[in-house]
Amino acid sequence: MHRSGEFVKCLLSPRPVTLPLGLARKPMNDPNPAPINNLGVFLKSPEAGSVKTRLGASIGMQAAAHVYRSFCADLFETLLALEETRVWVFFEPSDAEESCHEIFEDVGSIPEDWRWIAQSDGDLGARMLAAFTRMSASGGPAVLIGTDLPTLPKERLDDAFVALKSTPAVFGPALDGGYYLLGLSAAVPMIARSRLFCDIAWSTSEVLSASLARLRESGLDFQLLPRERDIDTLEDLIALAEQLSEADSALWQRSRRACTEVLGR
Repeated sequence: MHRSGEFVKCLLSPRPVTLPLGLARKPMNDPNPAPINNLGVFLKSPEAGSVKTRLGASIGMQAAAHVYRSFCADLFETLLALEETRVWVFFEPSDAEESCHEIFEDVGSIPEDWRWIAQSDGDLGARMLAAFTRMSASGGPAVLIGTDLPTLPKERLDDAFVALKSTPAVFGPALDGGYYLLGLSAAVPMIARSRLFCDIAWSTSEVLSASLARLRESGLDFQLLPRERDIDTLEDLIALAEQLSEADSALWQRSRRACTEVLGR
């Protein structure tokens, strides 16, 4: 259980979330419209020394930034194929929207209906809570992913939204003990959401187990998607290169080229 002072602090996002007027209103011509799916992506400006620093310690920060841009471009191409889904890109730092847009140069035009929002202040949990609060206010289930898994298939995202039709929460477990995907249905109460993101030892092998424990404490069920490997280290990148060598050559071409350039394989 949380001490009352800490719990109240966790309930409040460090930066208030201001929604555009009318964002949460339902269309007047349809009294019961189907809720739209919301897909959020946490994105960093692809600057050397700011992204993939653990990988950069082995291959150099410039090379790591190049790999990161390739990952993001392949992931964005996957997201373009989603149907009936509102995409939210939560970027950092707050003045990095233009540099984040540049990742799209090899993908195509940025869809007009994608929403680009600066991440809130605070630790990862506070920023995730603010992102879910913003997405859920527009109605429908919400799924949040990062950019550490360029080979995340569209079908996996579809499976997450299908799961949320019957389950309050869905996780995509990562091999390192964290998770690469988290989805919450609109039925999850705010108090349970706050517990899910407060006082978690982020970037440790206990993230997933601690998060699942929080859901159980709140009396909420969940589903688990297949386990995947986030790409954070040189070992992870080598494993990715081996995976891509066996995959359809038409898929994830940017990540494939980046692995070849960096690893020479």
